[in-house]
Amino acid sequence: MKIVDGLSILAAQRRSVLGLLGGGVVAAAAAAMPQSVAADQVEITMWSWVPNLQMQIDLFMERNPDIKVELVNAGQGGAQHMQFRNALRAGRGAPDVIQIPLEMQATFQLIGGLEDIGPLGASELQGDFVDWVWGQVSNEDGAVFGIPWDSGPMAIVYRGDLFDEAGITEIPTWEDFREAAAQFRETHPDKYITSATFSSGGWSTGLFWQAGSRPFEVIDQTTIRIGVNDDAAREVAQFWTELLEADLVDPQPAWNNDFYTSLDRGLISSWIIAGWGPVFMEGFTSESAGQWRAMPMPTWGEDNPAAGNWGGSSIAVVAGTPEAEAAARLAIFLGHDQEAATMFYERQFLFPVLNSILESDTFVNATMDFYGGQGFNHVFAEASNTIDRDFQFSPFQDFVYETLESELGGAAANGTSLVDALDRAQATLAAFAREQGFTVVD
Repeated sequence: MKIVDGLSILAAQRRSVLGLLGGGVVAAAAAAMPQSVAADQVEITMWSWVPNLQMQIDLFMERNPDIKVELVNAGQGGAQHMQFRNALRAGRGAPDVIQIPLEMQATFQLIGGLEDIGPLGASELQGDFVDWVWGQVSNEDGAVFGIPWDSGPMAIVYRGDLFDEAGITEIPTWEDFREAAAQFRETHPDKYITSATFSSGGWSTGLFWQAGSRPFEVIDQTTIRIGVNDDAAREVAQFWTELLEADLVDPQPAWNNDFYTSLDRGLISSWIIAGWGPVFMEGFTSESAGQWRAMPMPTWGEDNPAAGNWGGSSIAVVAGTPEAEAAARLAIFLGHDQEAATMFYERQFLFPVLNSILESDTFVNATMDFYGGQGFNHVFAEASNTIDRDFQFSPFQDFVYETLESELGGAAANGTSLVDALDRAQATLAAFAREQGFTVVD
């Protein structure tokens, strides 16, 4: 399994009473980090994959002439995670500031790779950010391991023309969704209302999150509870298994040309997607541009208006950097400065987590050609306010996604039970956690 080498920092160190957390790797990494390049100026390095980030970096340096920032794209997803793990383990090559996906916060917090920047000004900012996102970068003791940067609240992006033809105007609950899917197939027998994209671990996790699943609880540094097949997740899996068995949703995997073409041509007429999705979809929907609309994600009951989340990231300071104060100033600026944060959603299309932007008329009323000049941000902004704060990711979430994609994606494509796939994923993840030195409890 490709993740095992990357997690050896966990496995080997945990078996010796979590020696890594004792500070050995962090101290070595700190010794290897760059020192000030001049008496009146410090130099720090940031790793990020956000396109055109240099614009905001230049703005920061203009306002903070005592700090020079070198921006490095060390890859996205697993490529960056592996490099960061290796740098921590080797004690050299780590940046001072790093973009961390929200789902990877727990991993790098647990291995001691992220600095608590609460005392450096971050703790004062809590009320300025969406509550559930702040919960992903902080802990109950008040430590703050990053500044929230963006998120991915989920909603349905759909073909307005095709839904109108089918007489579908709203879908309040998932039972309503089942009826709408059948109604859509009756009026468009060559099309599906949506796709069961369980080939994406983030998509699946967003659905489970919304339903109330709590797959992980990190009890302490060596103990974890795992329940990816808990009752809420099983309900979701059974629901989608029934949709697939009734041929009401498309089983093809996402992230390939056939999938994109099917969306553009209306063969798949909606996608349950995150707030960053519309801009992503705009790149491959040339035939259907202007026909798309947005509506809230169906809920598991009208009295439970929760949404799920898929994606998002934070800006973290690497533990042990000798320039922690300068690094924290950069992280706080990028995530909290109004001008910088506005640039991120207007130019780089990150979905904002700063309340002042989410609540602004400019953001809420923004329009887009993809939607035929209609507004859409309000749908995702409302979803962001209903996401449950208590959801926890695992300390090895990249392996979790890999497992879910293999088991659930395979089951969806092969027409087998998603519930059984969840049970297999549960067994695999519990065994993996034990191999890494965790005690797994019920």
